[in-house]
Amino acid sequence: MYKIAIITNDSITVKKITTKILKAFNNHSVDPKITTYNDIQPLNLNTHYDMLIIDNYRNITFAKKYRQKHLNTHIIFISNNHDFLYIQPINEIKQNHLQSDCYPIINHLTHKTNHHNNVLLIQTKSDLITIKHNQIIYCQSQGHTSYIYTTKTTLTTRYKLSQLETMLNSKDFHLINQSYLINWHFVYQIKNKDVFLTNGTILHISRRKYKQAIASYQKYLITR
Repeated sequence: MYKIAIITNDSITVKKITTKILKAFNNHSVDPKITTYNDIQPLNLNTHYDMLIIDNYRNITFAKKYRQKHLNTHIIFISNNHDFLYIQPINEIKQNHLQSDCYPIINHLTHKTNHHNNVLLIQTKSDLITIKHNQIIYCQSQGHTSYIYTTKTTLTTRYKLSQLETMLNSKDFHLINQSYLINWHFVYQIKNKDVFLTNGTILHISRRKYKQAIASYQKYLITR
């Protein structure tokens, strides 16, 4: 069971975080245990949690001490501004991006203990969408938007391709250039640095990534 601690004296924030966390984990068929604290003081350094969610940067000293005892715990600070903090593996999520910033972390956590649950969580403006890995044909980056082309539809997201690659965390996916992340499952031919997909799309492998892409594809064919 995942153990999560939320440390904040704002009851509204607790309710919002709890709702979003439960919804995200339930998409992975995981039932986390959530404990809430009004202040950091009652939290025992020896008590293990898989995730700490804290809304006050003044507690960063405690967070670092906690990390020394619990190396695999994800520690998340919720901010109200646009300053960015990332101290591995301490992360930051912003109040106005509460849902979407949580999901890469939750994808990673659930993937660690349930590698058969191969799904990607994408937050749109109106809903949280679960996409099976074997439905994703490829992803494209264009400007500040990424497009996820699936066997059923096309989705848009603000995640970068590098973030999507991390969230997917699968040998089946590979960045063939700075604009395209492809699923080897839907590739039927590679010729003259062009990748031919089963849906008729042809994408080009950059010269810099060609050797790595070929090695990745060969590994996929051997181990699939």
